[in-house]
Order: sequence, then structure tokens, then C-alpha cells
Amino acid sequence: MADKIKVELIIDGAYTEPEVTIRAGKKSELTDRIIEAIEGAAEAEFSSIPAYSDGKLEFVKQRDIMRIRTEGRQIALDTESRCYIVRQTLTQLEEELER
Repeated sequence: MADKIKVELIIDGAYTEPEVTIRAGKKSELTDRIIEAIEGAAEAEFSSIPAYSDGKLEFVKQRDIMRIRTEGRQIALDTESRCYIVRQTLTQLEEELER
């Protein structure tokens, strides 16, 4: 089994939905597990997290969260484009993320 799998992400505005290509010398248990993992991730339904940006309530998709950090006494969620403040305790947020 391979010690390392090469993963490459190409951002192309021509695509509206993600497309995955797996290149391998042959079909194997590893390629089957990769396909199952990708399909499972695509089908997974994760709840959105209520958070505030500029005082406005928005629902942030878990898959968009890049980092969770504390900012003073508040919890901040960072996405690629924005920072949000969560009005939950860290314990509540952790429980929400585990669902």
C-alpha cells in the first residue's frame, strides 16, 4: 500500500460542481476506499453554524470553516473570505461540529 497519496486541487471557474479523477496503475482496495470516502463526504449532511458577521446573523456551512479560534472572550470562525463570531460556548460549538 502506498505511504503517500498525491492530491492536487485545481480551481477552475468553468466547473460548477467538483469533479474528481483518480489515477492509479490498477483498481485496488485502496482505490475503492478512496472512492467510498469521497462519495461519503459528498453525501454527508452537516449542520450549518449560526454566526455573526458585522452584526448580521448568517449560517456558515461546516465545510467552509477553515479555522476556529478565540478572539478575546469570543469564538471566531474563519472562512476563506470572512470572519464570523459565534455566540455559543466552545463546548456547545464542539457538540455541534460532532454531529
